[in-house]
Amino acid sequence: MFRRKMQLGFLDTIALSNAARSIGDNEQAVPDQEDLKMKIIDWSGSIRGAITDNPTFLPETDDEEDAIAKEKEGDFVQRDKEIWHHRNGAALQRQKQAEKMLEKSKNRFGAVEVGQTVRLPIDAVDRPKIGHSTLFGVVMEENQGFYQIGTANGILQQRLTRNQFEPANNNFLSFEEVP
Repeated sequence: MFRRKMQLGFLDTIALSNAARSIGDNEQAVPDQEDLKMKIIDWSGSIRGAITDNPTFLPETDDEEDAIAKEKEGDFVQRDKEIWHHRNGAALQRQKQAEKMLEKSKNRFGAVEVGQTVRLPIDAVDRPKIGHSTLFGVVMEENQGFYQIGTANGILQQRLTRNQFEPANNNFLSFEEVP
């Protein structure tokens, strides 16, 4: 129908796409396969010629290559040292910031003594509509900033940090009331 047989291959695809781009407004037919193969240009000779014609492209001696490699290696070593220095400094600053945040947290919440009554907030999904928003408990023990809390119904399984509860104004519970 279009004066050419269907063939598969890389060269056919390139030639067909180049020929399709060259069709103008007058809608000329696609040329035959032999005409298309002539239009493909071999660039490998040009590339080889450019490499050999340009003497600055490749170093002439091994000494020049070694000097260039040592210079680049020195740059890389210096850059690695700078990167290590900045990373080390960033790690130290993060550690200082963490210590500062912990100190502010300790000052903000204050310490709670063992035996003191505390109020534990209860999530809205865990209580009935008319239920209390807090639960009273007593601090049973403290270990490295984690508190064991006991309630009138038993001892809580998880240990809480100081920011998860607040001290009550009165001592409503004592050790004896915790089962």
